[in-house]
Amino acid sequence: MSGKPRGCLTRLALGVLVLALIAGAGLIGLVWITDPWIYRVDGKQRLLPIWSGTGVADGPAGRYQVYVSFYPAHYGHASLPGVSVKGTGVICAPDGARYPARVRGGARGHIWSQMDGHAFWLEVYDRPVFWQTSSRHDWRPSLRFDGTWSGPELRMSDDGSLRNAFRADGSLNPRPAGTPDKKAAVPITFVETGRWLAPDCPPPQR
Repeated sequence: MSGKPRGCLTRLALGVLVLALIAGAGLIGLVWITDPWIYRVDGKQRLLPIWSGTGVADGPAGRYQVYVSFYPAHYGHASLPGVSVKGTGVICAPDGARYPARVRGGARGHIWSQMDGHAFWLEVYDRPVFWQTSSRHDWRPSLRFDGTWSGPELRMSDDGSLRNAFRADGSLNPRPAGTPDKKAAVPITFVETGRWLAPDCPPPQR
């Protein structure tokens, strides 16, 4: 009698696995139709619609490392043509602090199979657990990057957001300005890593 429940659980687990595989294959197929550029960006052919990369920028207190991983996602009620992405990221400060972050971004215009040469923007930000009732000023750090896809690289500028998000000693700015000073912008180039999980942050700079 004890074998029957175990056999039922095994069949149930297999059924759930099969459904998950079918759903995953369906999602991959749908993205192939709606956003094939994610499979071909930087000239590579990839199986899953995910792009992950790391960028390094020199800002207040030293060098910052930013990791992003994103996939096509349609959100909001955009009236203009374009593509949207969302995902996760990590911001590593010069003092060794590690800030888990969310990622959103995209590009304007009619983009289907090729992204090379197109302008692209990213927002990388942390937000509190109860973010629905919080102000955007409480989403710290909050970084903005604008640039262009160029082959295997995403060449961007931080639009002054690093200097706005962090103080001169590398700690979080408790009162970031609503609009960063673009004169303080620094360049940052994201290069694909092929890693889905964020790497460890480097040790504190001395």
